[in-house]
Amino acid sequence: LDEDSLRAARERLGSGLAAIDVRPSAEPPGEAVATEVEREPCDLVVLALPDEAPADGLALAEKVVAGGQHHVLLVPAGFAGPVPTRFLVCVAVGEPGKEDVAFTGRLARHLAAEATILTVLPEAEEADRAERFLEGSRRAMARLGVRVETRIRQGAVVDEIVAQIVEGGHDLVVVGVPLPGRPREISLGPLLPRLLPDLGHRPVLIIRSPEVAS
Repeated sequence: LDEDSLRAARERLGSGLAAIDVRPSAEPPGEAVATEVEREPCDLVVLALPDEAPADGLALAEKVVAGGQHHVLLVPAGFAGPVPTRFLVCVAVGEPGKEDVAFTGRLARHLAAEATILTVLPEAEEADRAERFLEGSRRAMARLGVRVETRIRQGAVVDEIVAQIVEGGHDLVVVGVPLPGRPREISLGPLLPRLLPDLGHRPVLIIRSPEVAS
């Protein structure tokens, strides 16, 4: 951004924040974020997606996620909608999913939002373990004062997430960063590139579990 754009952004954002600092950087965006969060750690980085090809922004989002122990909020270009109030938290059963629930619960409480915690299983998979996990997650979020419900759907992951978004009127989608394989490079995995085209102008919150090492 040039100085005029930074000044305009500060004026717009500053009206709703107690304090805001604006710093330009000559580094590429991914490296600039890594430098900034090393200087001053944060728990959330907000990243605007490109207007014409939002999926092209996922390569940068991957670098931003890898740049520190923070989560990333992807916002569609030109997003001017209201603050989200109906979160859809998409989780896999297991430890990383607990961080998805913990951070999202705190954010939902702050925004007075409600949440649905969703897991999608293959058609033939038994739901008992998923039900226990979701109930524990529901209780954890409810203790924060968040109105929350759970859903188990069976079928193709992207199709079922999109169906739940439509059915539940969700306006923010939450996904976790997959645990890295070998080589241990952080990747957003195959889900987001397939899901993003169907999300319209909904923001996406990417949660990074502590188990995802830099």
